[in-house]
Amino acid sequence: MIYLFLVFTLFGKGDYYTGEGIAHYGDKKTIDEAIEDAKKNAREDLAKNIKVVVKSTVIRTIGEDAEMVSDKFKKFIQEKSKVVLQGVEYSDTLIDTEKKAVTITARILKRVYDKKVEEDLKEKKSRIIQYYRESEEDLKKGFYTLALKSLYRARGYIWIFFKDLPINGDLNGDGKEDEELKAAVQGKIDRLIGELTFEPVNKKLLFTSTGNVTGNVGFHIYWKEKGVYNAVGNFPVYASFVKGKGEIVMPEVTTDNTGYAELDVENIDPSYSNVVIKIKPLIEKFFGIIPFSEGKKDEAITQLKKELGVLPEWNINITKKKSLALSVYAVSGKKRFILSNIRNEVEEIIRGKGYDVVDKNIMSTPDIEKMKALKEQGFDYICIIKVSVHSEYISDFEMYMARASGIIKLYSTVEKTEVQSIPIGTTKKKFAVDRSTAVWNAIGALRSALIRKVKLLNL
Repeated sequence: MIYLFLVFTLFGKGDYYTGEGIAHYGDKKTIDEAIEDAKKNAREDLAKNIKVVVKSTVIRTIGEDAEMVSDKFKKFIQEKSKVVLQGVEYSDTLIDTEKKAVTITARILKRVYDKKVEEDLKEKKSRIIQYYRESEEDLKKGFYTLALKSLYRARGYIWIFFKDLPINGDLNGDGKEDEELKAAVQGKIDRLIGELTFEPVNKKLLFTSTGNVTGNVGFHIYWKEKGVYNAVGNFPVYASFVKGKGEIVMPEVTTDNTGYAELDVENIDPSYSNVVIKIKPLIEKFFGIIPFSEGKKDEAITQLKKELGVLPEWNINITKKKSLALSVYAVSGKKRFILSNIRNEVEEIIRGKGYDVVDKNIMSTPDIEKMKALKEQGFDYICIIKVSVHSEYISDFEMYMARASGIIKLYSTVEKTEVQSIPIGTTKKKFAVDRSTAVWNAIGALRSALIRKVKLLNL
């Protein structure tokens, strides 16, 4: 037997848009579940059936040219037809027990839905115009970042809610809707972006073999208008390495009221001769709160960035400071020891030649593997200064005698070979009542000659 719950005769006639939904029940689905599915299907069918009126309303709101942009127009109509419907009514349920099917009809008053679609389109368009006019006012006050944010929000609305269709509106307040909104908004964005100027504080930045930057990684962003450079405050940017490796402690920074921002850069990989940090506007921060579809924000931002075209990018170059591994030591008999005081003087001379000097205390001739390892650590050269001290007891005088000589050797880690060797002459005999004093007297006597020879290094 078939039980029928008859549909009201008014459904589908005259003042209503209608849609029909059918669902089946059985072993895996109850009647109640089928009724819910039928309602959902009826609602979807209703949305399909009202596409005609949506299309008509959209053309009236946007303009006849909209239909020429076929793909975007079709997609826009499809999405707009799925607007959350309010005031939908459902018929009583028709149950066919033989086919185990339920049928429900959904309807909505035409005048209610027509008005909803038209008001929705009008509200979105008025918001775009509002953002554009806000940007004009912000620029008059010198608020560059606020102006750009307003324009990007307008641009976001055009893409998200109108799929970049050609929308006409009244931007200048003359009462005529004869200005194409996308062209006006995009044109102004391009102009403002083109007026940005980036200026690093330090034109020549260096980093050491330990990965530390020797200068301040700061920069200013200006807005050049009519030949005048104005500070761009509260401007968000993102920094990242595009060549080399290192750490940017806070890659997202915002300029202050003077247009200034600073990066905290450390742990640069010294195996690179130079690194490059790219800085670009953090465009995500410009759109503000736009009602993206749930779960679609990242996708929408990505698409918007493509639609917006090329954004400015600025580079900061940091060159590795020439680096030298230094060892200054003495050999006396079986003892080897570091000559700290002489080493400090040598460091000062080599640093004066523009090198970063690191103590490595190498007390032998470096082999190929050692030079390779130091090159990977960022060293360009190895300088080893060896002082040899001969001492002996002179019984005739009941004193110790010592004489010192030395040699300076410079190695290139790039060529993996010795590139310079400078001998230091032997000192005169130095006497003392104990061996240690005699040894240090001899080393002291060699010091002046050693320092003079260091200045001859080809660095």
